[in-house]
Amino acid sequence: MVTAALGHTISRMDKSFTTLHRVFIATHFPHQVILGVIGGMLVAEAFEHTPRIQTASLSTYLKTNLFLFLFALGFYLLLRLLDIDLLWSVPIAKKWCANPDWIHIDTTPFAGLVRNLGVLFGLGFAINSEMFLRSCRGENGYRLSFRLLCTLASLTTMQLYHFIKIPTHTEYLFYVLSFCKSASIPLTVVALIPYCIHMLMKPSEKKIH
Repeated sequence: MVTAALGHTISRMDKSFTTLHRVFIATHFPHQVILGVIGGMLVAEAFEHTPRIQTASLSTYLKTNLFLFLFALGFYLLLRLLDIDLLWSVPIAKKWCANPDWIHIDTTPFAGLVRNLGVLFGLGFAINSEMFLRSCRGENGYRLSFRLLCTLASLTTMQLYHFIKIPTHTEYLFYVLSFCKSASIPLTVVALIPYCIHMLMKPSEKKIH
């Protein structure tokens, strides 16, 4: 909106100003952001009252992952039979975009599906890991200092994950690496970081005793 307003103002001030304006904003529309925030709050509230998520077995997570993947794949194939292509904008973008770097396949429905499946897969492994049971399920899991350290370390790690760029020149490779990256995030935040902090706090506890 700001880019359009500035372009309109400049063109009115300078009648001889003639150029081809291209607007490229790598972000979501306002209504998508608002609906995403509301949706995230509703999901978080629903999960807060569903303790089974933290006690489900690894096989349950894997079965859920497989079901979601097959359901999404079947739904996509059904839409293709109805001549509805969810990726209709990708070929058009590849054809007309002046710069291939402007095409972000990480915003496609498949990319979102792969990220969600990766997070669910990693969360299942993290919650059922020995590291999670020793740290978060132990005595330290109820201490405020332990939680604060885990929060700070997790926020820092998430910023580092943000700098990991996945190559997009090959779509299949992108989806595989995106799945691996998404799976590693909950493994790191839920299991690895709490376990490392738990081990660091252990020596100080022994000295006190």
